[in-house]
Amino acid sequence: MSVALGLDVGGTKILAIAVSGDGTVINEIRVKSSNSRKRLLDSLEGATAMLVESLGSRAEELVGIGVGVPGLLDSHGVLEEAPNLPAVSGTPMTGELSRRLGHVFERRERFRLVVDNDGMCSAAGENAFGAAQGLSDAIVITLGTGVGGGVIAGGQLLRGGRGFAGEIGHMVVNVDGPLCPCGRHGCWEQYVSGGGHARLAREAALAGKATRIVEIAGGNAEAIRSEHIFEAARAGDLEAWGIVDVISRYLALGLANLVEVLDPLALILGGGIIRDGDLFMPLTKKYFEQTRRGKGERAVSVRSAELGDRSGAIGAAALALGLVV
Repeated sequence: MSVALGLDVGGTKILAIAVSGDGTVINEIRVKSSNSRKRLLDSLEGATAMLVESLGSRAEELVGIGVGVPGLLDSHGVLEEAPNLPAVSGTPMTGELSRRLGHVFERRERFRLVVDNDGMCSAAGENAFGAAQGLSDAIVITLGTGVGGGVIAGGQLLRGGRGFAGEIGHMVVNVDGPLCPCGRHGCWEQYVSGGGHARLAREAALAGKATRIVEIAGGNAEAIRSEHIFEAARAGDLEAWGIVDVISRYLALGLANLVEVLDPLALILGGGIIRDGDLFMPLTKKYFEQTRRGKGERAVSVRSAELGDRSGAIGAAALALGLVV
């Protein structure tokens, strides 16, 4: 059976997975990501080498490598803009990876190297093997360091006129909101990503609140991460629950906006943040029903990604296998 490698580049880590044509995960590794062009490419090359070696005799079945990257990737494979990895912006990802990984696929008659947006890869993964199987129209939202997304329309990935569709994290939900690394103010990402969660908690800490969250973060407000908020909420801290409520309201608002524009059958939430979805998903669904228009035939399912934080890597492999277009 055919095998492909899928590598998902995030703001803090790279998840690399070997996947067979039926969606079975053969092996996976996690390595640190980097806001440095050379170190990031070195990490991708190293992760690929480790995965190929781990395949043993099954390396002969390898037919492709897919790589999901965060940001605007043009039709030539150049990462034009990566707000959460700014030093990597401008990297010719397809060209560099073709050069560095050429030894993996040389002398193979059939091999596909695919570099795509990470949100698109997540949508491909859920479409091929996860929560979007059999759905003609759905939106996959990835909640991680930033927010990515992929739109499935008419059974295919919606790429837009220049291939940049799916940058849903940068739709503005508050014109007076904080500055986003992309240069705009009040982007959805500033409220519902891991970085956005930390910002909300730091602002609360500066106002003399969120004391339990700061304690969990080692007494340093600047060290607060998303997981510290959820840990405090699980322990019953009311101030942490207040932040979870704000996160849920903004998440519901963005989801309702997407429904108005794209009319999906389902909204599928994945990414690393979804591991704490048991805390914010019930609130999000409640606010979503209060915010969106229409019921009955306009009903939209809001669900968690079945592939979890693996969706991007598995989707990159699915693209390399040619299972999704």
